[in-house]
Amino acid sequence: MAGPRVLRVGSGGHPSIGAAIKAARDGDAVEIVGGRYTERIVLRKAIELRPVPDSGTVTLAHDVTPLTLRASATVRGLTIVGELSSGDSFVDAAVVVEGAGVAPLLESCVVSVASPRAIWVMEGAAPVLRDCSATGGVWVGDRGSRVELTRCVLETDLNTGVSVFERAEATLTDCRITGADTAISVSDRDSAVTIVRTRIENSLYAAVVARDRARATITNSQVHGHGATLEVETHGTLLADHVVLEDSFQNGISVKGGEGRFTECRVIGAREACISLRGGRAVLDRCEVSGGRDAGFHVGGGDVELTGCVAHDNGAEGFQLRSEAKITACASYANGKEDPVGIQPGAPVPPELAGPQAASVEELLAELDALIGLAEVKAEVRTLIDIIKVGERRARAGLKTPPLSRHLVFTGNPGTGKTTVARLYGRILAALGLLEKGHLVEAARVDLVAEHVGGTAVKTKAAFDRARGGVLFIDEAYALSPVDSGRDFGREAIDTLVKLMEDHRDEVVVIVAGYTGEMARFIAANPGLESRFGRTIEFPDYGAEELVRITELLAGQHDYTLAESTRD
Repeated sequence: MAGPRVLRVGSGGHPSIGAAIKAARDGDAVEIVGGRYTERIVLRKAIELRPVPDSGTVTLAHDVTPLTLRASATVRGLTIVGELSSGDSFVDAAVVVEGAGVAPLLESCVVSVASPRAIWVMEGAAPVLRDCSATGGVWVGDRGSRVELTRCVLETDLNTGVSVFERAEATLTDCRITGADTAISVSDRDSAVTIVRTRIENSLYAAVVARDRARATITNSQVHGHGATLEVETHGTLLADHVVLEDSFQNGISVKGGEGRFTECRVIGAREACISLRGGRAVLDRCEVSGGRDAGFHVGGGDVELTGCVAHDNGAEGFQLRSEAKITACASYANGKEDPVGIQPGAPVPPELAGPQAASVEELLAELDALIGLAEVKAEVRTLIDIIKVGERRARAGLKTPPLSRHLVFTGNPGTGKTTVARLYGRILAALGLLEKGHLVEAARVDLVAEHVGGTAVKTKAAFDRARGGVLFIDEAYALSPVDSGRDFGREAIDTLVKLMEDHRDEVVVIVAGYTGEMARFIAANPGLESRFGRTIEFPDYGAEELVRITELLAGQHDYTLAESTRD
């Protein structure tokens, strides 16, 4: 039997894309000479569509859906345009993917449409989109359909960016969504969306909305501009971890019903209350709100639990309590109005606010040893502390001491203890007398990089100054040196940071953290970085037994005991 073939369209080949597809068999490739093709393609074969190399852009255009995929085909490098039809009607979608078991790949495609939907996934289809861009939204619904988007850019004109409904699913990784009314909406029972390392900019109403028994999960992402809001409504569930929301014209986080769980999220500069909790169940752990024009946390109803949360530099109260809430180890300071919270015991605040830190080096090392797992990390930190101690003794004895950088690189996956160890490291250096305070200031790209020329150096210096006498911990530092940096201001932040580290070498310890591979790229972004970071510490993933022990510990902190069957 003959193997796969390559069929050509244009310039001596088939006269149209449709003619080539008709002649193709599963496994064949159709190569298209650059040009504009006004066709309506319905693809029912597992073939590949791609441009002839170096022949120019291939544009497939039609006023009725230009491309419908009903097979697990591959489409690479095409521009697909849904045009205005005659009269007042509009094309329904530029790309439709339909049918159970249909799982095509769209890679490096550009999709443009004169309707709210650029791509519509239905009837149980499961496409994968990589490195695509679209003007228009992605709609996923009907009979358990699902879509994966990786490194995709969606630019919408006040329409929904990604709409997930009717028991469908969507996963977005390293994507960007701009200009939507609502960037991501998930609704209906068993519908779900997962958002990872994604940036959402200038939504009109909200960045993510979960309602009607649907679930949204967003991690390690940034939300900026007018509608920089995470919203959970009646019967919805929204889980957020390490999300930064900046400059919302309304609330940064809004829980009106359902359940919202937020871990180490930050809301900066909201026009209304930074976080509004008015119904349902809300659990917030180590969240920080600052720079809001109104209150930091507004509690107006529902079952609310706040642990280790901080509100500072807001226009009204840090904690505006209109109903009961369980508030533990939280802090409110430097806000426009007084509130009953103040600074509670154990709150994560700078030492000058929390009071004197009397722990000895031995006590702090014991606290390090008490952490679950991380054997290699503990050994590395102890070795580094021993080297620092020896260097200090040699200096006091008048002996030569080789230069030693205290700055560190932490690599590994999220949730492996990097921030916890960084905080202990700063306190240990303070106990040794090598740092004045030993406090930890966390920063991400949004804290260092401005949106306009000249602002990045100012923001980076401000973050550095807040860390004077302690540790500046920059999570996901590789985001300062994106692969396609272009005119990105991240490099300016790196250059400013390198100079500050040199000018104030004894005042601040800088720890940069992130995924192993990406951190290697970050260190290579500036010749001065490698010489300033003396040691890299790899944080391994937790093993099964360690995760069980962590679960038992967390359960015990809330007065629960795991049954043996649960532990198994």
